[in-house]
Amino acid sequence: MKLIRFKKNINLIIFLIVILTNLSIIMYNYSFDHEKIQKADLKNSEKVNNSKLLIGVFTFLAPNDMLIINNLSLEECYLYYIFIELITPYNVSTMRIRIWDSVNCKYEIFESEMFFEPDYGRYFEIPFGTALTGNYRIEFYIETVSNVNILINIEIGPKCLHDKLD
Repeated sequence: MKLIRFKKNINLIIFLIVILTNLSIIMYNYSFDHEKIQKADLKNSEKVNNSKLLIGVFTFLAPNDMLIINNLSLEECYLYYIFIELITPYNVSTMRIRIWDSVNCKYEIFESEMFFEPDYGRYFEIPFGTALTGNYRIEFYIETVSNVNILINIEIGPKCLHDKLD
C-alpha cells in the first residue's frame, strides 16, 4: 500500500516538474518576444506603402506598459497622422503619446482614456507636424487593468507651410 502511494506521489511530482518547466519556457519566450516588439527600432525605416510609415497591432501588458519607436525618419514641413484603435474589449485608463524630435525636444501630443464601448472612445486620429527633418522617437504609454491590443498606424500626410517657408 505504501509502495503504491509512493509511486503515485513520484509520478505526480514528475508531472508537475514537466508542466512547470514547459510553462516557464513558454513564459520566457513570450517575454522575450514582447521585449523585442516593445523596443521597435526603425533605423532607416522603410515605408509600408507610399503613405504608411508604421502599421501593426501591439500588445500592452497590465498594469502599465510602454512601446518606444526609435529612429522614425520624418521630413520637415509635413503633416503626419497617428491612428490608434483599441482592439481588445477592455478599457484603458490612460493612453499617452509623446514625441522627441531630432534635437531631443519633447512634445506631449495625446493623453486620453480609451473605451471599447461606445465606439467614439475606441479609436483616435492624432495629427502632428514636423519642423525638422531627422530621426524621431515616439513613446506610447498605457495604464490598464487587463492586457490590451492596440492597432497603431502612422502615416505621412500633405506637405504643410512649404509655400510660406524659405
